[in-house]
Amino acid sequence: FVLGLPPEMAGDETWTSPHNMVLQLLAETGLVGAGLVCVGLLAWIGRSCAQFRRDPDAAKWWLLSCAGVECLHALLEYPLWYAHFLALTALIMGTGSGAGPRFESGIAIRPVVMRAILSSCAVGGTVLLGITLAAYFRFDLASPVAAGRSLASDRDVARDRDSLVGLSQTLLAPRAELWLFLAFPLDASSVSEKVAVGERVLRFWPSRVVVVRQSIFLALAGRREEAVALLSKSLRTFRTQGPATAEAIRAAPQAARDALLPALSGQGR
Repeated sequence: FVLGLPPEMAGDETWTSPHNMVLQLLAETGLVGAGLVCVGLLAWIGRSCAQFRRDPDAAKWWLLSCAGVECLHALLEYPLWYAHFLALTALIMGTGSGAGPRFESGIAIRPVVMRAILSSCAVGGTVLLGITLAAYFRFDLASPVAAGRSLASDRDVARDRDSLVGLSQTLLAPRAELWLFLAFPLDASSVSEKVAVGERVLRFWPSRVVVVRQSIFLALAGRREEAVALLSKSLRTFRTQGPATAEAIRAAPQAARDALLPALSGQGR
């Protein structure tokens, strides 16, 4: 969206995944993270194929085929983002990796070292899982309430909004800040903070609602040119959502309406 996503690729909403594992890893983890995963996968594929060529049998072929299907599927969708696909693929790859902790380069690793590495990874992963699950439980309870999707009292809404603020310091920050941004009241209070959160959310979830709210906050912060430019880009990208965008702008505070209504008349052109 920031680079000018054409409406043919957006429609009513932008996609939140490229539906390709390599591109998704590049987007979320950068070159380092994507490189580590891809090198590991290529090493496994190379070693498994070499084992199959040396000693071909139906079991090895079945393991290679199943893992290959999952990898090909991950280039068109994101099945490995889900535990029931990832766990099965990991089990298949582990079964097909063969015995002996040795790289194809011929460098041997002592069993005690390999056990220490794997044990450390398992402990670290378990701790990370526990921390993330605890944060997700708080997020799951707070997000609908904070965004006004319940009949909760103002006190409960404020409590859950504070919970999302705390979660914005955890690994769930992108998701928590999205809901926090949607829960912000459309007024000029703490507008600098709202704009800062909106800038981060736009990189994570550039939906029409998020873009329009950010335009309003920019206008309330006195950054009129940025607000108009962002709204114009939204009107170009989400062409079929012009009426909904206009309705949101007309419901905004007076200062935002004065800044943004001229952009509506031009429809982003």
